[in-house]
Amino acid sequence: MLIECLIRREGPTTVILENTKYIFMPIPGSKEGTMTTSVCEITTERHIEHLFATGQYRKYNQETAMAEAKEWASRKSKLTGYAIEKYLDSGYIAVKEGASHPYAGPDGVWRKDRTGSFFKTEIEAYNFIREEADFEEKKKAK
Repeated sequence: MLIECLIRREGPTTVILENTKYIFMPIPGSKEGTMTTSVCEITTERHIEHLFATGQYRKYNQETAMAEAKEWASRKSKLTGYAIEKYLDSGYIAVKEGASHPYAGPDGVWRKDRTGSFFKTEIEAYNFIREEADFEEKKKAK
């Protein structure tokens, strides 16, 4: 089954499950060097179930993926300047943005250091960035 990784990155995404290495490649038709979701053929049922349970993967649907890629391209400029920072050693995921208020967690508070609460998944951090970008866009429109 083709599985789509919903975390947008440039290039491939590598996932290792039970000594099996999966390489998720950018969705077909995406331009080189662009942030995009990626797909991989996975046949082991327990690996598919595990990936789905994270909320960061889904069954690949070309029409849905292409529509979302088009929507993403139109929003790209609003999301410029944000980054998701993930440190496995310390177990945190935060959103980073600029020098004045560089870190934020799910509480929405921007801090100058990595204190406070952190996101549990990259998808949570990504959704925060989307909401933050929409909020900033609405604020500018007023």
